[in-house]
Amino acid sequence: MASVTVRVDEDTKAEATAILDGLGLDLSSATRAFYRQVILRRGLPFQVVLPDSHVSPAIEQRFVAAEERMRSGADALKDPAEFFNKLGI
Repeated sequence: MASVTVRVDEDTKAEATAILDGLGLDLSSATRAFYRQVILRRGLPFQVVLPDSHVSPAIEQRFVAAEERMRSGADALKDPAEFFNKLGI
């Protein structure tokens, strides 16, 4: 079995250890589970995104436009049948 060394600050380690203890796991078991998930998913087992405060101006503009459409009722559907029809169901 291979050995892995990870450098992390004491506070992060303590907080993670406390959470994992509550789940009945130790750091080694959690690390092994992480590696297995990376292999199974062929990537990180969670989404990596920038916080909302880093949204590009173009995307922010689309959010604002969509919010305005919602408030105005422009995209409102009259009944469930119209909803399903829009979905192609």
